[in-house]
Amino acid sequence: MAYQKNVIEGRGRLLTNTSKKGDKSPDFRGDLLYKGELIKLSAWQKDTPYGTLISLSIDTWKPEGQTGNGPNYNKNRTDEDIPF
Repeated sequence: MAYQKNVIEGRGRLLTNTSKKGDKSPDFRGDLLYKGELIKLSAWQKDTPYGTLISLSIDTWKPEGQTGNGPNYNKNRTDEDIPF
Protein backbone atom coordinates (compact mmCIF):
# COMPACT_ATOMS: atom_id res chain seq x y z
CA MET A 1 0.00 0.00 0.00
CA ALA A 2 1.30 3.42 -0.84
CA TYR A 3 -0.35 5.18 2.08
CA GLN A 4 1.74 4.50 5.22
CA LYS A 5 1.12 7.64 7.29
CA ASN A 6 0.20 7.22 10.99
CA VAL A 7 0.78 3.47 11.20
CA ILE A 8 0.26 2.40 14.84
CA GLU A 9 1.36 -0.87 16.48
CA GLY A 10 -1.52 -3.34 16.70
CA ARG A 11 -3.69 -1.42 14.27
CA GLY A 12 -4.39 -1.67 10.58
CA ARG A 13 -6.65 -0.53 7.79
CA LEU A 14 -8.50 -1.93 4.81
CA LEU A 15 -9.35 0.06 1.69
CA THR A 16 -11.58 -0.85 -1.23
CA ASN A 17 -9.60 -2.63 -3.93
CA THR A 18 -10.12 -0.38 -6.96
CA SER A 19 -7.92 -2.53 -9.23
CA LYS A 20 -9.71 -5.90 -9.07
CA LYS A 21 -8.62 -8.18 -11.91
CA GLY A 22 -11.36 -10.79 -11.57
CA ASP A 23 -14.02 -12.34 -9.34
CA LYS A 24 -11.42 -13.96 -7.10
CA SER A 25 -9.51 -10.71 -6.48
CA PRO A 26 -9.95 -9.32 -2.95
CA ASP A 27 -12.65 -6.71 -2.36
CA PHE A 28 -10.38 -4.93 0.12
CA ARG A 29 -6.60 -4.62 0.60
CA GLY A 30 -4.68 -3.16 3.47
CA ASP A 31 -2.05 -3.59 6.13
CA LEU A 32 -1.58 -4.22 9.84
CA LEU A 33 1.42 -3.37 12.02
CA TYR A 34 2.04 -6.31 14.38
CA LYS A 35 5.18 -6.66 16.51
CA GLY A 36 6.99 -4.17 14.31
CA GLU A 37 6.17 -6.09 11.12
CA LEU A 38 3.95 -4.51 8.46
CA ILE A 39 1.63 -7.32 7.34
CA LYS A 40 -0.30 -7.07 4.06
CA LEU A 41 -3.97 -8.09 4.26
CA SER A 42 -6.58 -9.07 1.68
CA ALA A 43 -10.32 -9.34 2.39
CA TRP A 44 -13.37 -10.62 0.54
CA GLN A 45 -16.97 -9.59 1.29
CA LYS A 46 -19.89 -12.00 0.83
CA ASP A 47 -23.55 -11.65 1.75
CA THR A 48 -24.98 -14.67 3.56
CA PRO A 49 -28.42 -15.44 5.06
CA TYR A 50 -26.88 -14.56 8.46
CA GLY A 51 -25.40 -11.21 7.41
CA THR A 52 -22.30 -9.93 5.68
CA LEU A 53 -19.22 -12.16 5.92
CA ILE A 54 -15.72 -10.69 5.68
CA SER A 55 -12.99 -13.25 4.98
CA LEU A 56 -9.35 -12.24 5.68
CA SER A 57 -6.04 -13.48 4.37
CA ILE A 58 -2.41 -12.54 5.02
CA ASP A 59 -0.47 -11.86 1.84
CA THR A 60 2.72 -13.93 2.15
CA TRP A 61 3.89 -13.53 -1.45
CA LYS A 62 7.60 -12.70 -1.79
CA PRO A 63 9.51 -11.69 -4.91
CA GLU A 64 11.53 -14.50 -6.47
CA GLY A 65 14.79 -15.10 -4.61
CA GLN A 66 13.68 -13.42 -1.38
CA THR A 67 13.76 -15.63 1.72
CA GLY A 68 13.14 -15.21 5.42
CA ASN A 69 10.39 -15.09 8.00
CA GLY A 70 7.24 -13.02 7.78
CA PRO A 71 5.48 -11.47 4.82
CA ASN A 72 7.72 -8.38 4.73
CA TYR A 73 11.13 -9.91 5.34
CA ASN A 74 14.02 -8.01 3.80
CA LYS A 75 17.54 -9.12 4.71
CA ASN A 76 18.93 -5.70 3.73
CA ARG A 77 16.60 -3.72 6.00
CA THR A 78 18.19 -1.34 8.50
CA ASP A 79 16.80 0.78 11.36
CA GLU A 80 16.73 3.76 8.97
CA ASP A 81 14.17 1.91 6.82
CA ILE A 82 11.60 1.87 9.64
CA PRO A 83 9.16 4.79 9.13
CA PHE A 84 8.66 5.61 12.83
